[in-house]
Amino acid sequence: MSQINRYTDLDRMQEDSVAVVVARAADSIAVTHNGFPITVTNIRISKVLTGSIPGSAAKVQQLGTDKVDSPDTSRLMKNGQTYLLYLSKNDGKDDTDHFVITGGDGIYVLQGHRYLYQGGPPAGPGKSLPAELPSDETERKVTSQIEQ
Repeated sequence: MSQINRYTDLDRMQEDSVAVVVARAADSIAVTHNGFPITVTNIRISKVLTGSIPGSAAKVQQLGTDKVDSPDTSRLMKNGQTYLLYLSKNDGKDDTDHFVITGGDGIYVLQGHRYLYQGGPPAGPGKSLPAELPSDETERKVTSQIEQ
């Protein structure tokens, strides 16, 4: 499972994603995959901004669990929260509904009318993804990039 690739540019992260969606986190389970602690969260997709996702639900795998921290990757999704997710296919999984967060960076949680960054370490060399994004404007921008 290849999840970590520090992005510095939203456009590049979008190019490397199979889809960008707005989704609500539902239930999750903790598992171990090849010795790594993994959380698998079921998401309910409300909008596909770019790319395609089969159906209105999917599973997103993240490194770490609520008991085993993984500080180099994104914060775990919380049940009931709405997220802007940049999704990539899960290497090694044949299931069409299993995804990972692109680069461990492509996750923003909706707070009011803004998306707040929940990706990998918020600081470090070359780190320049925005800490927050206006929700409506961001959704329009992502959608308009595929229409050009």
